[in-house]
Amino acid sequence: MRSLLVPVSVALNLLAYAVIAGVLLSMVRQVSRPGWMYHPVVNRLISFTDALCSPIRRLMERYGVPTRPLDFSPMVVVLLIQLLAGLVLQGPWAR
Repeated sequence: MRSLLVPVSVALNLLAYAVIAGVLLSMVRQVSRPGWMYHPVVNRLISFTDALCSPIRRLMERYGVPTRPLDFSPMVVVLLIQLLAGLVLQGPWAR
């Protein structure tokens, strides 16, 4: 069982890094529009990040937390991913 935990942990960390990369790329897209920003991989990464963050964003808006000009939903998503990774690595099945 322990051998399965390492790939799951790596996948969760890659997911957190993908969220961070998508946020950074979307900020670059807002400031300047270089040609490489329209590459399909970049567009998919940004749309994937937006799909992960939009439920948190809607939940925050429902409870009155402003999402503009600073959107904290990616930070919440990364924290939830890290919490899930910690639970996976520290659970009773990890022993």
